[in-house]
Amino acid sequence: MLLKFSADNDKVLEIQPSYCTADRVILCVQSVNCIRMTELEKALSGEQFSRRDGEVVAFQNRVKDLCFEFNTTIPSSPRRGEILRELVTGYNQYVFVESGFQCIMGKNIHFKGMAFVNLNCTFLDSNIIIIGHCALIGPGCSLICTNHAIDPVERLKGGFNDRPITIGENVWLGANVTVLPGVTIGDRAVIGAGSVVTHDIPADTIAVGNPCRVMRPISERDREYYYKDRKMLCQGRSGRICIFPSLP
Repeated sequence: MLLKFSADNDKVLEIQPSYCTADRVILCVQSVNCIRMTELEKALSGEQFSRRDGEVVAFQNRVKDLCFEFNTTIPSSPRRGEILRELVTGYNQYVFVESGFQCIMGKNIHFKGMAFVNLNCTFLDSNIIIIGHCALIGPGCSLICTNHAIDPVERLKGGFNDRPITIGENVWLGANVTVLPGVTIGDRAVIGAGSVVTHDIPADTIAVGNPCRVMRPISERDREYYYKDRKMLCQGRSGRICIFPSLP
């Protein structure tokens, strides 16, 4: 026997390096202190989970219904805000999401303050997606945590390797950017339109291409010129990067 549980069946008294259970994965909190998690709990905490679990399927069906209702509700209706509050984590009055938005779990999307998500964006949040304070997500962007198994047999069995995505503070993703599993985009980075981001992008840089590569750092000159020798017509407020409050 690889595991020995306490009388109330919620703590592991003995554990060996290699272990498993028949129906529930054991999440180790400490070396000898584990708790049982449902597939849905795993799905909403960044762990690998079964897509075929009944509770997960029901949850995802509810998310699909909410996305459909959001996208077919009049933009000026307060109902859209109510839907987003139920759908995602960290929704507040400074989160702006345009029509055409799609996701698969919803609650795995964590907004950390103000954010703008433009038209027709898709977030495959099978793992955690962090959207930093004052992030701007351009139209048609895709944030993809889902990663199928490479081997076709394992893929058909339902093998996944979902990985989280982090979009830093004040990041700007241009139109139709695709961010792939496991990527972190550093604070204040700018990603050019149409880029496919396959690896981490450092803070304070401009990166473009497929695969996306850093072109140059963002400098003080970018405060005055928005493109080559073209000057800004209107500059921001006295050095403040973002005028909206952030969340913990």
